[in-house]
Amino acid sequence: MGSNLSFNYMTTPHANLQPQVINYVSFASEFYRDPTAQIRALPKTLHILVIGGQVFGAKGDWAVSLAGVKRLAAKFKAAGLSTTLFVYTGTPVGAYHSTLHQNPYVDAEILHFLFT
Repeated sequence: MGSNLSFNYMTTPHANLQPQVINYVSFASEFYRDPTAQIRALPKTLHILVIGGQVFGAKGDWAVSLAGVKRLAAKFKAAGLSTTLFVYTGTPVGAYHSTLHQNPYVDAEILHFLFT
């Protein structure tokens, strides 16, 4: 939900006084409506990290499908945006949707993306 709200903020026109987003983390999100039109509104200088989880033997993180996460990453790439896909695969302790937020490996990937 939070990733979708951030996406909506970035694709809605604002006055120049608003913060300019340079890095965006799409955290275990998929869009149920085609976001292609909104993606065109994103700045071409935006860097995107798309994160997905996959519980062993499942089709995703038990809340969001990995196929949906991959589709979103592909749409960003097709729009010419700098996009990296990171998938954490593991047990429910680390790969379940809500535990991805506490996962130190996911945190390390986000830190690397934001600060290097």
